[in-house]
Order: sequence, then structure tokens, then C-alpha cells
Amino acid sequence: MHLWSEEERSGTLEILFSLPLKDIELAFGKFLATWSFLGFVLSFTFLIPATIFYLGDLDLGTTFVGYLGIFLLGGANLALGSFVSSLTKDQISSYLLGLIFCLFFFYWGINHFSNF
Repeated sequence: MHLWSEEERSGTLEILFSLPLKDIELAFGKFLATWSFLGFVLSFTFLIPATIFYLGDLDLGTTFVGYLGIFLLGGANLALGSFVSSLTKDQISSYLLGLIFCLFFFYWGINHFSNF
């Protein structure tokens, strides 16, 4: 959750903004970096379905859609966390506010789609 708040607190945000990049390019670059790291960490769990596929019967479609959903939900949470981090100067407040927002949208989505 320190994507932007730590940059502002340490004073390196001015250095980033002095680069010949647009603000949207900086934000998108930070988002893609964290999202690719999420994909990298998620790739370590591929061993679990591979073992289940080797030992028994595994529905590959359900597994693929599950991983895709986790990856996309993680991207949405990263985008929301990055937005909240840009509003605050402290890492702790950024984390807590991001957690509250993510939990709010998560529970709102569960209630919304459970009636679907």
C-alpha cells in the first residue's frame, strides 16, 4: 500500500514527476509492476493443480477461470489500493483505508451478485 504514500513521504515523488513521463504513464507503470508481481507470486501456486491433475481428475476450465478471477480481483484491489495510497501520506493510514475500501466493495459485490 505504499505505492505513492512512501514516495511522497521520502521525497522521491518530485524526482518521479521531473522525469519526462506523463502522470498517467507513471501510474500505469506502477500498477503494471505490482500486477505482474501478483502474477509472479500466483504462479507459484500452479504446482497444486498440477499435482491434482497428475494424481486424479481435475477440471481444467474451472481451474483456469478461478485463476483468472483471482488475478483480475487482485488487479482491482491493487488499483483501489494505489488510488488510496495517492490520497494519503502515511503507509498505515493508506493500508487501513485501502483495506476498508476493498472489504466494502468485496461485500457489496457478494450481496449484489448473490441475488443475481
